[in-house]
Amino acid sequence: MPEQPHPGQPEMDATPLKRGVTRRQFLFQMAAAGAAVSAIGPLAASRAQMIRPVRIDNPMTEYPNRDWEKVYRDLIRSDDSSTFLCAPNDTHNCLLHAHIKHGLVTRISPTFGYHKATDLQGNQPTQRWEPRCCQKGLALVRRFYGDRRCRKPMMRRGFKRWGDDGCPRDPETGAVDADKYLRRGQDPWLAVSWEQIFEYSAKAMVNIAETYSGEQGQEYLRKQGYDPLMVDATQGAGTQTLKFRGGMPALGITRIFDMYRAANSMALLDDTIRGTGPDNALGGGAGRGCAAAPGPCRSDHCDQGARWRGVVR
Repeated sequence: MPEQPHPGQPEMDATPLKRGVTRRQFLFQMAAAGAAVSAIGPLAASRAQMIRPVRIDNPMTEYPNRDWEKVYRDLIRSDDSSTFLCAPNDTHNCLLHAHIKHGLVTRISPTFGYHKATDLQGNQPTQRWEPRCCQKGLALVRRFYGDRRCRKPMMRRGFKRWGDDGCPRDPETGAVDADKYLRRGQDPWLAVSWEQIFEYSAKAMVNIAETYSGEQGQEYLRKQGYDPLMVDATQGAGTQTLKFRGGMPALGITRIFDMYRAANSMALLDDTIRGTGPDNALGGGAGRGCAAAPGPCRSDHCDQGARWRGVVR
């Protein structure tokens, strides 16, 4: 039986609203909500009167208990710090602080020290450069301890095989078998020890320098298709076919001048091979691009560069 209205009470429409709620139920719910607000309002107003701003006339004599802030301060407190230079691909060279806690870098911050530097004439930069850093630098902690970082020296399988096979070359042209040993982008990487990476790197540099030194070395280069002017630019020094540039990320780690020092030190190898003496020995090539490297183009980003260097890293 349908519900009948109370005598004297106006009949209410019980037409269902959307989602199964009748008009009568909706009115009852609204009335209950209004009553709840009326009851809570005075209580909330009375409680709000208890909230007053803290006024401290002399914080040296008294101050409210704020020990809870120690939790947040402990999060950023560090045991030690180290200053380093961040030099990624943009080469901005930002001087940053690495904050260390329990032997680990926990965060990075700017040093605010650029204005303290001077040149040889004593000139100082303006403080308006501060703070000098970017989000890439501040996020370096994730790269330091990322699960995909290189934890050991890595060597291409083809390069290692070439060294294990005795650094073989074509007897006619002096070239390395590219299909067997120079499969860049295809060979997997092998984790090796530091002793191994130093041994294979030194073996490769000596082999390349010896192969392309003297008249026989220049003849090899001409048979490999290099322009005679490029070949003449080596001046018969096989060390001139060595290029020292690790790409922008590696330059950021080793700094640019370390590469120049390594290239210049190849003059010792040239003197050992050709017996030129210190005044006539020639080092390797180092630079930020093909045009900056002394001697012919030895870019490792093209096929000719790969053949020129004899072996690709």
